[in-house]
Amino acid sequence: MPVNLASAIPMDSASFGAPWHARIWGLAVHLHQQGAFTWPEWVKTFSTAVATISPEPGECVNDTYYRQWAAALEKLLACKGIMTSDILGARQVAWGQAHANTPHGMPVLLENGQASYVPPAMPRSTPRGRPIFVSPPTTK
Repeated sequence: MPVNLASAIPMDSASFGAPWHARIWGLAVHLHQQGAFTWPEWVKTFSTAVATISPEPGECVNDTYYRQWAAALEKLLACKGIMTSDILGARQVAWGQAHANTPHGMPVLLENGQASYVPPAMPRSTPRGRPIFVSPPTTK
């Protein structure tokens, strides 16, 4: 029986606590719609993730939920042969390198994780007017 995912969450209540929550949710829905797995397979795998993955100390409920969602998706894709643990590991390393290679305030892009990546020069501010000099304090 097909699942109407568009009506699974009413639009007025559909909100995500972080952009990655929406991305992992949308990725799972998209892969299901493309036939990568059936919804009953998803429910079974996600239920197992919820039962076995505990919240981390200080983690909010939404982060736990979507971390479980991501783990279930990884597991299901690995079981289906769509993604191997080697590919996942390599991608995690690349994103870690991309994050480390990205200057503060710039978007983190996967291509920044390549060994040949050279970060862009940060924009320099140009001085306006003359420099300000502060005279030393005087004692009385």
